[in-house]
Amino acid sequence: MKNKYAGFGWLLLLIVSSNTLMAEEYEGMLVWAQRVELGVLVNGVVKEVPVTEGQRVKKDQLLLKLNERVFVADVNHAEADLKKAQEILIEAKRELDRVEELYNRTVSSEHELEQANLEHTRALATEKKAQAVLVRKYTALKYSAIHAPFDGIILSRNASVGQTIVSALQSQPMITMAETGRMLARITVGPEKVTHMTAGKKAEVKVNGKTFNGSVYFAGLEPVDTANGIVKYNVDISFGDFGEILRAGQKARVIFQ
Repeated sequence: MKNKYAGFGWLLLLIVSSNTLMAEEYEGMLVWAQRVELGVLVNGVVKEVPVTEGQRVKKDQLLLKLNERVFVADVNHAEADLKKAQEILIEAKRELDRVEELYNRTVSSEHELEQANLEHTRALATEKKAQAVLVRKYTALKYSAIHAPFDGIILSRNASVGQTIVSALQSQPMITMAETGRMLARITVGPEKVTHMTAGKKAEVKVNGKTFNGSVYFAGLEPVDTANGIVKYNVDISFGDFGEILRAGQKARVIFQ
């Protein structure tokens, strides 16, 4: 009986040792899953910058706003022009209908009908142009402010209240932010390994003594390192639910079972 259990113990040890040998570990570093540089597409004077570097923000939260008085005035002016153009179009259509009726009764001449058609076409074109102008003014008003495209953290803020912005000359982003709740652990592997790093493959990511569940997000298609004739590819492992602020560049260990 003793020999029987001794054999079982050796078998169990062999299985555990085999599983341990199957695990593959890689050293890597953290990178942002999503990082964006934000700016305005119009010129103006900064009115508000209600965020600071390191601040967590929610999706659609206001990050920066230009003084909107000029943009609102432009919208109001464009709305008035559109209303006037619509009234002229209504009158031109009414006149066209009247002339057509007279023409059908042979009371109006063909020249008068052509003239009414021409005036209606002009009024229609003016109304379409006024609509397009209003859309542009609304768009300018919309893009005079920056809102967070996703939940994230502010990495840098390069604008201050009162600052004049000329969008065509702006050499750096006004706000830079990164997504929170998800990061990537980036490792580099050889060509014989990268083919097995398929999207969705499970892995563990160890950072700061903590372990997180992750999976392969992307395996590189182009080499990033060919030193000494050895080809290497980047592989990104996505993970989340870490509940703390992690930083790009931190060391990480990735384990594939």
